[in-house]
Amino acid sequence: GYSIAKLKSKKNPKSLTAEELQKFKDFDLAKYPKLANTWRYFMFSFRMFGINFIDICNLQTADLINGRLHYTRQKTGKPFNLLVTNEALEIIEHFKTDKKYIFPIFNENVHISPTQKKNRSQKVLRKVNKDLKEIAQIQGIETHLTFYIARHTSATTLKRNGVATDVISEALGHQDLNTTQIYLSKFDN
Repeated sequence: GYSIAKLKSKKNPKSLTAEELQKFKDFDLAKYPKLANTWRYFMFSFRMFGINFIDICNLQTADLINGRLHYTRQKTGKPFNLLVTNEALEIIEHFKTDKKYIFPIFNENVHISPTQKKNRSQKVLRKVNKDLKEIAQIQGIETHLTFYIARHTSATTLKRNGVATDVISEALGHQDLNTTQIYLSKFDN
């Protein structure tokens, strides 16, 4: 018979080229204010080593200590302690309020249960991915732009700049170096 596993397609991860990344960075936030938060979420992920969207949703003001971001990755449960880059700090400062969460995705009075948080993050991610397609169209970016591309682009930018694979592996939170080598090899072409 048939095997469902054989029907699954292998992921072909994409990354923005250096030129496309520059086009994305050059996006005019003042001209397109309804797309500005999406741009900021993407750039925050890119600047913070490809932090996943669900982790961005869960970041709390209390996680920011002495210029470092302390959080636990939702997918793996691995703790992270990252230096916040100046560019990422500017994005955090843009959203700064007296609320519990750094980013205006979860409302601490509404999104309480894991189900509520999951539903909210999925709804916002769908909108973000839709907005990213619009940004790509406006900026003439050919790559099929989704939020996950921020993670891929962060990894390949580090690789292009000569950062050692073991350092990239640690930043991405991969369990072993082989995973990172396979991950990065898919971007070589």
